[in-house]
Parts: sequence; C-alpha cells; structure tokens
Amino acid sequence: MPESSEEDKTVRMLHFIFALKGLVRRKRCCAFVTCPVGLFSPSFSSRLQHLCDGVLALESLAEDSEMLKFVADPASCCSLLQVKRIPCLGSLVGVRTEASLFVIRYKRKRIAISVVDVDPEAELAEEEASGSLQKTVASALCTGPPGKPSQLDF
Repeated sequence: MPESSEEDKTVRMLHFIFALKGLVRRKRCCAFVTCPVGLFSPSFSSRLQHLCDGVLALESLAEDSEMLKFVADPASCCSLLQVKRIPCLGSLVGVRTEASLFVIRYKRKRIAISVVDVDPEAELAEEEASGSLQKTVASALCTGPPGKPSQLDF
C-alpha cells in the first residue's frame, strides 16, 4: 500500500464524516465526534465545522488565564465551552442562542455548566490596578471611536 499524503488523509476523513452524517440522518440516533484542533490545519478544521450540524469548542483554563480574573469564583472554573453551531434540521438559518460562552465548574464531585458572568468588582479592580482610565468593553462598544464625539453626549 503506497503512502498517502496529508491532503489525501484529510479528504478521506471529510468523506467519512459526510458518510457518517448521512447514516445518522437516516436512523434515530446521533453521533458525537471529537477532533483535537491542534492536530489539523485551520482550513481543514473550518471545513469540518461547516460539514457538522453542531459544533462545540472546549478550551481549558490555565491558572494565569486572563479570563479567570473576571469570573466570579475562579477557583472552581476548569474550562470554557463555546457553542459555535446548534443543529437545526430543515431550516435555512441557524438558531441564535442568547449566550454562546459557558464556564465548566467543579462543584462537590459534580460538573456544572453555567453562563459566563463577569464579576464587576474584578473588572473595576483591574482598571484601578492598570492605573489608566480606559473605558470598559461595554462602553467602548456602545460609544464608537474614542476621539469622535457621540450623538448621545449633551
């Protein structure tokens, strides 16, 4: 058997996922396929995401992560779960969720999934520690460029 190239392997994997998707749709079942993104090229992982009905991204949180500074009770947080796509069979437009970023926490021998809620005290403490009077993310998104006067200013 001749050695196959990386491109041939990725094409065969995409064909397998497409065939699996067809088998699952004909039966009353579901399939959950996990793929470590670091092993594949970004173009292949985006192709794979477009081929799948639902896409979840799981990212571990390190102790020195920026996200842990703003989350309430950072000691119980272990990872982030991002909902990239929700299955919506028979529809042309995907379903939008109110929250797409969740925190996975350890709670007394159980795992809990909750929406990411930013601790406002931690955000204020971070601003004071940096020593600058920068705008928060929410105010920056709502007001536009910093040099331009807003229509809402009196």
